[in-house]
Parts: sequence; C-alpha cells; structure tokens
Amino acid sequence: MTTLASHREPTAPTDLLSALRAARAAGADALAATLDEHGLQALDGGRNNDVFAWAAAPTPICIKLYKKTDRRRVEREWHGLTHAAGLGSAPEPLWLDEDPEQPALGMTLLPGSPILDVLDPALAIKSLANTTRALQSVPLKEPLAGLERVDSIGHYSARRPQACTSARPTTAGFATRPKRSACDWPGPQRRHGR
Repeated sequence: MTTLASHREPTAPTDLLSALRAARAAGADALAATLDEHGLQALDGGRNNDVFAWAAAPTPICIKLYKKTDRRRVEREWHGLTHAAGLGSAPEPLWLDEDPEQPALGMTLLPGSPILDVLDPALAIKSLANTTRALQSVPLKEPLAGLERVDSIGHYSARRPQACTSARPTTAGFATRPKRSACDWPGPQRRHGR
C-alpha cells in the first residue's frame, strides 16, 4: 500500500523499490549495480536502514528503505516528517510504501553536509539550535501525540524485566541501600551518584 503525503509524487516508484529490495537481499555487488542502473547514490546517516539520493527522479528524492522491526520506526518517521513539513528545515514526506518486510519512505532531498564537515562549525551549531527551537515550537497533534517516545522513561520501564522489581533488603530492622544492578539504571534524569 502506498500512502500519499502531498500531490508532488502520485505514487511510490514500485518498480524501483522492488529492484532495491531484491538487490539488498542479493548482496553488495547487486546493490551497487542497481544503484548505478537507476541513478541512485547511497547516503550516510540511515542508521541500520539504507538511504539513497535519487537524482534521476523528476525532482531529487531521498528514499529510505527500512529493515522491519517492531518499533514502528516507519510510522514514527512518517508522522514526524508530516509534523515538521513546511518548516523548510526538514524533508517533506512524499510517499510511504508499507511493504510488510522492507517498508520505504520517499521524502524531499535537502541540500547540506554533515555538521562535522562544514567549514564554520560555530555557524552550523547556531543553525542547528535554531532548527531545534523551530521544531519544538510546532504544536504536537495526533497521531504523533499518541505515540510513545522511544527514548522516554516509560519506554524503558516497559522493556525492563519483571525480575528487577524486588523489595529493599533490610539488616537488623534497618533498611540498607541495595547494590546496583543493570535493573537499577536510574535513567537520564538522575546524575552525579544521586
């Protein structure tokens, strides 16, 4: 199924996505040949997903081909891009191909380079702060507001094993501080040995 975000691209390039999925499964040589054949360039920054610049499209497009996980990454990114659309500092989503094993997202391709490669890092950091401020000022609305943040304490608590919940041990009637284990990770809000 293909979901549309705007009128710019009527549908996802299904033939191209099929070729990318087959080449990804076949290995690095097949993927390199497919990229060359379709005018794609591999980009860095996709984490454990593959990201490509498609300059041969009518307008340059960034294609992100996901590895399916249970963390709803595609849905989260789709809603995040839709939420930030119009700011001019984030790619605008064009289409979402919800393949059950290797979903793909098409978005506008923004010019730029990694922050560590720029000539004036101070200017780049100021720009990053301005962009972050602009993103944070956009009111959160559904369906994004209903998704649990992956890095939230609730997310980590839900993933924590039930065996970690145990009573505090006592010695001679006085409560003692238990030794810390991996289950006692305090989370990002607790620092400096507190």
